[in-house]
Amino acid sequence: ICLSDCFFRLGGNTLEKTSVDTCVILNANDVLGDNFWVWRADHGVKDAFNESKGVGWFKNHGKNGIIVNGDDFLIYGLMVEHFNEYQTIWNGENGRMFFYQSETPYDALSQEDWINANFEGDYALGYASYKVNDDVKNHEAIGLGIYFINSIKNVEKFVHHAIETPDAE
Repeated sequence: ICLSDCFFRLGGNTLEKTSVDTCVILNANDVLGDNFWVWRADHGVKDAFNESKGVGWFKNHGKNGIIVNGDDFLIYGLMVEHFNEYQTIWNGENGRMFFYQSETPYDALSQEDWINANFEGDYALGYASYKVNDDVKNHEAIGLGIYFINSIKNVEKFVHHAIETPDAE
């Protein structure tokens, strides 16, 4: 299977609330992916006062951007942005990623809104962008760029780690 030039968007193009648990779930094995953009909108439709109304922490809520469950999955160019928890979760064996660009969510209203319940203490601050499941034995990723930006005035947020991998070689 070859999937090329795929664009997925959550919110921003309407004033109504939108939500998903996960924007994209890939279950097939032996897949070649090329140029994916998985985006929880950080801007969009504006009202008469020029304020974006279809975008916000609770307006276009999406837990995770993409989950790869298939084995022997290869992606060239994956961009995943602004989801409320993990941007990417990789569960499949023998995955290969070449060029990953990601932005964590800008719009968490407080650190309490962006706490990872899977961890304790400082490790719980925020969610990693790129997570390789603890059960995965073989995974390769080359050229990862992950950006963390605090953009809401007077809201201090932290992320403990940008990438989560199994505790193994």
